[in-house]
Amino acid sequence: MATETEVADKQAMKTTISGEVYYRERIALPPGAELSVVLLDASLNNPLAHLFAGTNIALDGKNVPVPFSFVADQSMMIPGDTYEVRAVIRAKAGEMIWRTNVGHIVDLSSTAYDAGKIELVMVEGSEETDSSALQGAEWIVEDINGGGVIDYSKATISFSEEGRISGTGGCNIFSGHYEASGSTLKIMSGIAMTRKACAPALMQQDQRLMTILQSGQSYSIKDGTLTILNANGRSVTARRD
Repeated sequence: MATETEVADKQAMKTTISGEVYYRERIALPPGAELSVVLLDASLNNPLAHLFAGTNIALDGKNVPVPFSFVADQSMMIPGDTYEVRAVIRAKAGEMIWRTNVGHIVDLSSTAYDAGKIELVMVEGSEETDSSALQGAEWIVEDINGGGVIDYSKATISFSEEGRISGTGGCNIFSGHYEASGSTLKIMSGIAMTRKACAPALMQQDQRLMTILQSGQSYSIKDGTLTILNANGRSVTARRD
């Protein structure tokens, strides 16, 4: 049987590393996403080939920030080497969609280490086509079919979890219903709009936005930008604040 001293020594050789990961963009995580946080030896030529500890967290129904905690065994470490925490979020199919772009150096000299907040960045070229990514905070329209938007006008689009779409073209407010599946987007007929009188240019912008939305057929979210396309290739692009 191990003595109390031996048990204490073994406990002292372990470090609990905790913290939370987040990203700045207001983008919902797709269903089936998974967070992986790992401890690497940054002193090695190929640190990714030497994972010393870590944890995987299923993210269904969760949004950032996401807390994490795992235990690292100091007896596995090489004295004098530098160790760092890195994190990635992968989609259900395994595609990396968020990652750390720098390692977070950790101190393994104690039994607990708080890594604090670890920022993730979107993987360049990653594209979301899950309807949950549409929902949440409103999208600010930046361009309507290559014509931009009128300065100081605020055109917006919002998608609710209940299938409602709403927003404004800069003058009047619209509301209706939508269906989204995969990369397909359909705005249901019967969309309603207020009839407030504004400057002619703003009312024309209202109409330009409505024309594309009501005939929209597909959407994509890439690098934080929402693009809605209709059958004629006309588009609306928007970003979140």
